[in-house]
Amino acid sequence: ITERKQAEEALSVRERTYRTLAENLPGIVYRVHIREKDRMQFFNNILVTMTGYNEKELIEGEVCSIDPLIVAEDRDRVIAEVNAAIKDNRSFSIEYRITHKDGTSRFFFERGRPIFGNDELHCIDGVILDITERKRAEEALRESEEKYRNLVENAAEAIYVAQDGKLVFLNPMTAMMSGYSGEELMARPFTEFVHPDDRDMVIDRHVRRIKGEELPHIYSFRIIHRDGNIRWVELNTVLINWKGKPATLNFLSNITERRQAELKLKESEEIMRYIIKHDPNAIAVYDRNLQYIAVSNRYLQDYNVKESDIIGKHHYEVFPEMPQKWKDVHLRCLAGAIERNDDDYFERPDGSITYNSWECRPWHRSDGEIGGIITYTEVTTERKKSEEELRTSRSQLRALAARLQQIREYERIMIAREIHDEMGGGLTGLKMDLSWLLRKMSDADPGEARVALMDKIHTSNALIDQMIHVVRRISTDLRPSVLDDLGLIAALEWQLSEFTSRTEIPHEFATTIEYVNMEENTAIAVFRIFQEALTNVARHSRATKVAVILREGERSLFGDKSLVLEIRDNGRGITEEEILNPESLGLLGMKERVLAFEGELSIRGEPGGGTALVLQIPRKQGEVS
Repeated sequence: ITERKQAEEALSVRERTYRTLAENLPGIVYRVHIREKDRMQFFNNILVTMTGYNEKELIEGEVCSIDPLIVAEDRDRVIAEVNAAIKDNRSFSIEYRITHKDGTSRFFFERGRPIFGNDELHCIDGVILDITERKRAEEALRESEEKYRNLVENAAEAIYVAQDGKLVFLNPMTAMMSGYSGEELMARPFTEFVHPDDRDMVIDRHVRRIKGEELPHIYSFRIIHRDGNIRWVELNTVLINWKGKPATLNFLSNITERRQAELKLKESEEIMRYIIKHDPNAIAVYDRNLQYIAVSNRYLQDYNVKESDIIGKHHYEVFPEMPQKWKDVHLRCLAGAIERNDDDYFERPDGSITYNSWECRPWHRSDGEIGGIITYTEVTTERKKSEEELRTSRSQLRALAARLQQIREYERIMIAREIHDEMGGGLTGLKMDLSWLLRKMSDADPGEARVALMDKIHTSNALIDQMIHVVRRISTDLRPSVLDDLGLIAALEWQLSEFTSRTEIPHEFATTIEYVNMEENTAIAVFRIFQEALTNVARHSRATKVAVILREGERSLFGDKSLVLEIRDNGRGITEEEILNPESLGLLGMKERVLAFEGELSIRGEPGGGTALVLQIPRKQGEVS
């Protein structure tokens, strides 16, 4: 039995070597004895650590082989692969997941081989490695690559790699930004797509960057789109190694809209500076530190300074004796307030007084924060003089107009009296003479001559009666005696009656006032306005009724009384164009008369709703109703 003993000894040595090696390997070394229902015959202690099951559970329990530990989704695939290796008597390698005792799963790699003896499968030897961390790293790498790919492919910037003057990699946005396909871009030098005026600069910068010169990474230039339009782009370049050779990783952004906005902003700033510079008012623009940014020529002229001496300097450095009130104004404006004064003044070194109006307000940056303040100052000395002269002139003209009205009324009175006294008296005397002659003729002998003469005398007498009536009417129109004898209310009623008798337009007159005692000139002005209003009704309104109301007006805050005269008709209604028409001399005359006694006049009309004229007459002290 020497050979058998030697064989057994050799087998024992090999077995001990196998076990020693297996127990010191980082992976799981196992042996499954096929004839004993795939039960574990040997494994090292690493299997206990990796699965969470103890040695007894692995050998004697339900978990007595690798198969029950495999995740259900992978089990059939693993069994099929092992059976195929047994059938073909070959080794097998396979990856799968094993469920840990705590319920978690881990990734494993198994390499095994079937062992045959006497043409029968004896067992399976194998090694299992825990590749969970590698799998996780691979998954993380895959996810990272996927994120990177999505980031590059969906980036809003054009991303490309340039090497030896050509593109060797680009994302879809590069093609979209240029209008060319990826194949067209990679087939031609990139500089062909750069605007000719910028091409040399782009080439020079690329070459210098490849050589390692320190240059700003970001710069802008123009490219020509496939449609022929020029677009501004901004390039950020990073040096990289691409497949063993130096290259540049480039990030290209379309800044056409931003560039256009910058140009428009620059243009608007230039326009604004021009406007500020040539504005007729004194304008100064300061930053938050009250340093000058821009000033107008008028500012330089008014304050006797030069632009080169103040731009960039602090306001109080230029004007060290600035009054405290201005310092307070500046502080309030920097806090967001708007300050103004429409009637200010300052004394010049020569002692002269200059009047001005000014405004100080904050200006805001694009982020909404206050960037500084702007002051507008308008010298109003000449304007105040002109306004004062204009007010004086208007006052003089109104006084002159009032005086002319007085003179006109006086002349009317004199003419009315002359017509009434002289012509009326003469006509009355002539009528008396004709009456005497008529009586004498009646006593004479009848005859054809006497009859003809009598007819002529009757005709002349009728004509004289008519002339006397005309004289009375003219005298009354020039100066109605009822205004002097009975007062304003009676004169208004009489004028209404005359109006109705001439136009056959009925009227209504209502008042709660028994008698009005006012200045003669005011009463005359009110009566003339009333006459003009009735004339306009007769000429233009096509009214069928006129209503007149004379009432007490509302008291003012100072207790002054007033009278209100309202004239309303039911005609077509005066239009706004007619009210504002400079050729409406009648309305202008009424307004001038109102200004003379400091009253108020309003005229309004509605289409088809008639016209309303409301005259407010101030009551002077001493006037009693």
